[in-house]
Amino acid sequence: MRCAVIGGGLLGLQLARKLLAKGHQVHIFEASPFVGGLSAPRDYGSFVHDRFYHVILPQDLETLALIDELGLSDRLRWSKARTGYSYNKRIHPMNGILDYLFFPALGFFQKLRLGLGLRKVRGIQDPGALYDQSAKDWLTELFGPQIYQRFWAPLLRAKFGAYADKVAAVFLHATMQRLLAARSGLAEKDSFGHLQGGYAILFRALTQDLESKGASIHLSTPIQAIQEDPSPGCNLTSHGPLGLQTQTFDQVYFTGPTETALSLAQGKARLHAQETLNAHPSGGTYLGVLCAHLVLKKSLSPYYILNLDEPDVDLTGVIEFSNLCDREAELAGNHLVFLPRYLPSDDPSFAKSDDELLPGFLTQAQKLFPSLQDKDIVSMGLERAPRVQPLPIAGNPPTQDELPKGSFRRPFQILNTSLLACATLNNNEVLGLCKKSAALFPSP
Repeated sequence: MRCAVIGGGLLGLQLARKLLAKGHQVHIFEASPFVGGLSAPRDYGSFVHDRFYHVILPQDLETLALIDELGLSDRLRWSKARTGYSYNKRIHPMNGILDYLFFPALGFFQKLRLGLGLRKVRGIQDPGALYDQSAKDWLTELFGPQIYQRFWAPLLRAKFGAYADKVAAVFLHATMQRLLAARSGLAEKDSFGHLQGGYAILFRALTQDLESKGASIHLSTPIQAIQEDPSPGCNLTSHGPLGLQTQTFDQVYFTGPTETALSLAQGKARLHAQETLNAHPSGGTYLGVLCAHLVLKKSLSPYYILNLDEPDVDLTGVIEFSNLCDREAELAGNHLVFLPRYLPSDDPSFAKSDDELLPGFLTQAQKLFPSLQDKDIVSMGLERAPRVQPLPIAGNPPTQDELPKGSFRRPFQILNTSLLACATLNNNEVLGLCKKSAALFPSP
């Protein structure tokens, strides 16, 4: 069969590999001039690395398997990732029982209840039931109102902003389970891993693998229209380097946001997009991110992750990637700090220029680190992604399983991250979705 995959991120490229393995012809359409999506690289001047921060956890078996398949296991690096918590402009370590006992924001009995609550989280067997409860109500019920207000509420506000009181508990459960597992010593490795050189080396290997097996990758080629054909087939109209073109495919897989599919699809294809949105409503609510980066001459803290309980600091957290890697080998000796700010996808800040936004990010960083001066900064930049995370809203659960039973819909199928059930978005979940999808591909 002649198949098209719309989207050149990790999901689209791995789907294409699975289709090729089944004997199909594959064309990949990507609107950007590069593959990789959220995991694509950025040129920082003296080095190239990921445009956003990513880590690999010991339990990410699908990611580790792909790295091994592509012959990149020798580029995998494991490190102990230290975590800090900024409270009242003082940074406290949060990496072990002693740190936990001396944490000043909670009293002794509150710390005891927090520990018991986290033990309960590990034992939850049916997280699907948490779609109907807000994270706020669930955390309050689990830990009590005082611990919620003192510990959890600031983290929810920093991560979800306007959605802090609306996000479903299932999302928090998935996030907590992933991080708790990372600290459990699985695979007898340190907690956090990354590819030396970033995901750029993985996407280079993926691209070479796909092209060697006959796939065609069309970059800078956004799709303009999707129309099912009575033949049966699916007509795709794209606008690439050769101008406007319409091609017919036996099967099309759409990996972008469902609302984007709604804006492009016509007729029966549009009906499928609407049915997908109704069945998986998280596809209608996205968190986006504005993420500034600082390339620095000095370190800001010894922590990879710095969580924030600072009402006057408008950041989700501080990620100092250089505390996870070999700076000399990967960052030309520099320190690399990410300053993410998660926002609703329709926030007007996404329309502002880098010059308008960057001074504000620097001001927020200097509230936390007053010693940071202009002379310490090698360079600054900003990445933006209005649609990062499909967000489940409490009381609006999915009404269908992740994937259809039997086989995919012909000739147009939406297959994106809004279908992920009881999970937080990460590359391992994406690869798991690809693996499960392969069983539903039609025969050539």
